[in-house]
Amino acid sequence: MRTTVTITMDEFTTGLFAALAHLGVRRVYLGPDFHAGVQAAHERLAGIGTDLRFNVIRNPDTGLSGDVNAAIARAVQRGVIRRDRMSATVLRIQVAPERSSSWLGRLPGGAQPYFVAADALLDAGARVS
Repeated sequence: MRTTVTITMDEFTTGLFAALAHLGVRRVYLGPDFHAGVQAAHERLAGIGTDLRFNVIRNPDTGLSGDVNAAIARAVQRGVIRRDRMSATVLRIQVAPERSSSWLGRLPGGAQPYFVAADALLDAGARVS
C-alpha cells in the first residue's frame, strides 16, 4: 500500500529551495516565469499523487500569484532565502548545498518530491543562476 505524502506551501517552498541548492542553484529570479514554474511544479506533484495543501492561482494579467508571494515572504522569515539587497526581484538561497540533504530529510516525503518540483520549475523556464 502506497502512502500519500501531504505537503503544505511552507514545506513545498523550503523543499524546493533546498533541492535547487543541492542542484547548485544560488539565485532565483522572481517574475511571471518563476510563478509559472511554481504552478508547473504544483501540477507535476499533484499528477503523481502528492496531497498538496495549497493551490497556485495566478493573476491572468500579471502572471503572479499572491499565494506564492506570501510563501516567499515566509521563507525569508524562516531563513531559507533572502532578498538581494540590490534587487527585490532576486532571491538568494540560504541553504548551503552541502546541508541541503539535511533540510530535505526533515520534510514530508523526503527529498524526492522536492527534486520533482525543482525539475518542473526549471523545465518551465524559471530563471536561476
